Amino acid sequence: MALALAAGICLPSYGCAGSGSGTLRVGVRSDIQYWGYYDENRGEYYGLEIDLARDLAKKLGYADVAFTTVDPTNREEKLENNEVDCIVACYSVTDERSRVVDFSPVYFQDHVKVLTMKSTLFTKVSDIVGMNIAYVTGTNARDKLVAKMEADGLITADDMKGTVFTEYSTYQDVFGYLTIGVVDAAVADGSIATDYLASGYDIIALDENISDENYAVATQKGSTLSSRMADAVNALLEDGTVTALIEKWYE
Repeated sequence: MALALAAGICLPSYGCAGSGSGTLRVGVRSDIQYWGYYDENRGEYYGLEIDLARDLAKKLGYADVAFTTVDPTNREEKLENNEVDCIVACYSVTDERSRVVDFSPVYFQDHVKVLTMKSTLFTKVSDIVGMNIAYVTGTNARDKLVAKMEADGLITADDMKGTVFTEYSTYQDVFGYLTIGVVDAAVADGSIATDYLASGYDIIALDENISDENYAVATQKGSTLSSRMADAVNALLEDGTVTALIEKWYE
């Protein structure tokens, strides 16, 4: 392989950057700083997953990449309807999701966190029993928090102890309503919460991690792209590209 690369020979599994054809259509987030964000003034997407998608397109031999905004409520639909070829959008692997899409190897491990305002003096999950907790439609953060609270004996399926979960369509709404006290806490992936924790609004994260979330690229179930995408992600993991992107955007 080293000789082939040195000689500038394209390996058939991937193709060479700049020498391919076609466009890889990628579903990405447009509302998560550092990961996938659309700058309306510049008309461009930027972030870790945007760079990752471009690198994957090159590795797979595509000449170009086109981005389509997806969110937790429509990402599987856009993939199934052939509106996109893959999803690179803070999309975590679960057994349920694996039944409807193929996942690449994991490129990032995140953690679900509970966030609240510093003024509440909440420090642990038990403090939010009986509170109003916000989450984004289509994510699994609420379910992971409920499972954690049930496992800790704080609530049961039949008795939520007054705990209420309020659903919003965007993270801007979730954290906006948190800052003005409409809700008492919010639950979200740590990567998504990073920007809000640094916002200057005295938002803090409780010390406890609720669960691990493993981000991977999703492709259509049983598609010819799935195995090629898995190989491409592995290649970018092995050559340090993914680590460099994480250091650039997230750490």
